[in-house]
Amino acid sequence: MKPVVTTAEMRALDRATIDDIGLPAVTLMETAGRAVADAALRMLDAERGHVAVVCGPGNNGGDGFVAGRVLRDRGIDAVVYLAAERTAVRGDAKMHLDVFERSGGIVRMIATPARCMMPMRATARLNNACPVTSAPGGMESGIGKICAT
Repeated sequence: MKPVVTTAEMRALDRATIDDIGLPAVTLMETAGRAVADAALRMLDAERGHVAVVCGPGNNGGDGFVAGRVLRDRGIDAVVYLAAERTAVRGDAKMHLDVFERSGGIVRMIATPARCMMPMRATARLNNACPVTSAPGGMESGIGKICAT
């Protein structure tokens, strides 16, 4: 997997969009989450089974909450797995988490972020790569490398 931009470059682009253009972060999350949902739907094609959306507490997690909500709106059985303490989700990400739940979405807690890494390690071994739109703790978002044990 080769990133289009580095993590630092993406932060700078987000900051410029928010500060210079005036587009709110909550809108960026909505747009990003919808794009993730659209990509997931293309990947699913005719197979409309269950989808697990693993989210951390930060802004990328906010994108995931949106993706889960949009997938559910489009008839997909999407469940969000939160790989963090619920109290760690704040700001715009918290707003999108709340909207996901008010829309009927289910959030399941992952006991520890390390437990989240187990299926990701298996996926990485089987496929030699896995698409990452929001890297949980223990994964370098710029390169998709698993760092935690």
